[in-house]
Amino acid sequence: MHVIQTQNRGIAHRICLHLPRLLLLFPLLFALQAGGCSDDDPPVDPWNGTLDTRIVGDWALCNESWEYGYSGMRIDADGHITVLGIDWSTGKSCVLTSTPYNVWAEIETRDNRLVYKQVERAYDTLTWTLNGDRMEWFKVVGFPDRRLRRIQPEQQMTEAVPMLFSATISGVPFQLKSRAPWLPVFARMEPCGTVTDLGIGCSQDWAFDFVVHDYTGPGSYPLTMSGIGHGRVSQIDGDMIWSGYTDSTHTGTITILSFDQSLKRCKGTFEFDALMAGGGDIREVRNGVFDLPITR
Repeated sequence: MHVIQTQNRGIAHRICLHLPRLLLLFPLLFALQAGGCSDDDPPVDPWNGTLDTRIVGDWALCNESWEYGYSGMRIDADGHITVLGIDWSTGKSCVLTSTPYNVWAEIETRDNRLVYKQVERAYDTLTWTLNGDRMEWFKVVGFPDRRLRRIQPEQQMTEAVPMLFSATISGVPFQLKSRAPWLPVFARMEPCGTVTDLGIGCSQDWAFDFVVHDYTGPGSYPLTMSGIGHGRVSQIDGDMIWSGYTDSTHTGTITILSFDQSLKRCKGTFEFDALMAGGGDIREVRNGVFDLPITR
């Protein structure tokens, strides 16, 4: 059971910001907000709140081979849906309580239909089948749109993945949270022409993205601009993202203390100034420390 990570060099350094939301929101929002995608028109009769009790509980999203993913949902007896993720400090499934990672909806079952109701949204319907601990949803008959397998609360989904990423951003402390629907950090080697780059990223309420250009081993490297090595910090607020970058004037340093392939861990420190897009504001990032898993 692994998160599939994009290897394409062209988007590798943007994946820290966008992949987390895609992994969580696409599977759920496509199912919850697929207006106009089902074969039948949404129902017009009043909401009645009926629910087949067999689908109450925790469910993990699965691929076509029925292998577990890292996100899922909890369906309560009153029809509310809550997003599930992983507590990476333990490797167990958990409820995600911080916005924007929770997607709330109400669900009904009518005959062989799943019916959704969301705030300020119309009804939407899907057909569904239930077979033991497996459930499938269909927008088009014969083509599963979503596969889910029942799990127990706080089920062990993967090995624990210890991680540390902290800093102060213009004097405000930032500390990585361990609960997320994806592995929220990475350190990985990437070929860049005739040299090798080291990419490091962290994505939660704030996101960080570093490129150590022409990485040759532990030591200090400059953070300036693309082609030399650079840093980025981004504030994430719902669908809005504000980013700041290092450049020839606003610079910094990242120090790799260790990159241990056998232990699959990367440790280091960093500090830099970032000019926010649009000019004017500067984010002073200080006291940065990380201890991350090395990923592919």
